[in-house]
Parts: sequence; structure tokens; C-alpha cells
Amino acid sequence: MFKGRVFQYRRGRDNPTDTWLCILAQSGDRLKSTALVSQTLSAGTTINDIGNFLIDEASKHNIEKGDVVDLSTQQYPRGRVFFGPLEENLRQFYEENNMLIDFSDDNLNVVSIKGYIPVPVQILTARTGMVGMPQLTSEGLKVSCLLNPKMKWGGRVQVDMSNLQTEAYDITYGSQRVDQPQKDPKTATNAKGLFLIRSVEHHGDTRGNDWYTDLVCIGVDAVVPKTGITIEAVDENWRPPQTEGAT
Repeated sequence: MFKGRVFQYRRGRDNPTDTWLCILAQSGDRLKSTALVSQTLSAGTTINDIGNFLIDEASKHNIEKGDVVDLSTQQYPRGRVFFGPLEENLRQFYEENNMLIDFSDDNLNVVSIKGYIPVPVQILTARTGMVGMPQLTSEGLKVSCLLNPKMKWGGRVQVDMSNLQTEAYDITYGSQRVDQPQKDPKTATNAKGLFLIRSVEHHGDTRGNDWYTDLVCIGVDAVVPKTGITIEAVDENWRPPQTEGAT
């Protein structure tokens, strides 16, 4: 389900009988927190060789090489300098080459913007655990299912589209139609209902019956959202809780 490093935990109690343990952990914690790089690569180094260099640097911080796409063999006409936090240099380099990176389970995975990790497609219907109805939003397709550890970032899922729900168009955009393509089934989905998983959230209650997986996906060969968790890995709807007396 998850592999990473715990950097904080705390215990609490809601009432005389109910206690809880909160664990804060993340995959690739050492790389994200402390890893630095300071290296100059000479002119003539290929783009793919630079990618391999950065991956080798990441491996020094307990990051294993996962599914990585080969890059171009084009050579740099000048030297390339890498300095500063290793994670920032990794992300910047791969973004320059239209790639996405992920550190799930302490594995470094690299796929193209519209690419996927070569794992079996997960079929999601009411019979296989889908809960509720999938909803097409400006951030991507949001769909929930019973807890399923096979749902991974970069994988593919085939969703039953017979009960697809769409989001209302935002009239504040006026004639710009900025978010319209992401909410239109004709441009944001495909005939087979194939989607790329870009966000996975597992949640449940050890003292209850609710165990679910929430996905945010983008359609294969379809319009890609411009904002939201599929792009920034940040829930734009989240707001800090208001404390009593705050303005």
C-alpha cells in the first residue's frame, strides 16, 4: 500500500475509549529533505546520459529505479551544471523534456506527460468495486472504489462510463471557455473509457467498515487539465481549518 520513511508521529484521544495514532511519512523523504547535487557535465553529454546521472544520484538516497522512459540521444552543445536540492533538479530536468516523475514507494518512475507505467489495466465497474458514479471535472475524472492497492500513480484504469456525471460549466469564464474542454466528455474521455491515474488517495477506518480508494485521472489521448491535483499534486479546494475567533 505504501512504502516510505516516518518523520513524525503523535498520539491522541478523542474520548475515554477512542485513541488514535497519526503518522506523517513520505516516499523519498531523504531525497526530498536533504539530498543535494553539485556537478558539471561536459559538452557532448547526451540528454539520456544526464537523466541516468540524476537517477544514479537519487539511488544514493535509498531511491530505487522504477519504470523510466529513455530520453533523446541528442548531445548538449555546452556543459550543464546541476547545483542545489536534488529533487528540484530532477523535476526541472524532466519537465524540460516533457516528462513526469513520481517517488511512490521509494521508486523513481518517469513517464511522458501522456504516458503510463506498463502494468496491467485495472477494470473499474460496479461489479469490480466502483463506488458511486464517476464525475468529470476540470481537474480530471474523479472516481472512487473499494480499497485497492493495485491502483498506482501512472497506471491505467478502464472505467464504466455508462453513469458518467459531468460538472457544470463555469460561466465566470465567459467567452474564454478555459475549462470547457476538460468538462466535455467528447474531448476529455475516449470510447474505451481508458484513463491514466494521476492521483491516488486511500482512506479507511480500522474501527469501521469504510475502506475506499479515490482516484483522479486523465483520459488517454484526451484533453489534459491545466490546473488541479493532476498537475500540481495539490488539492485546490483545501483550506486551513478556521480557529475560533479568527477573521
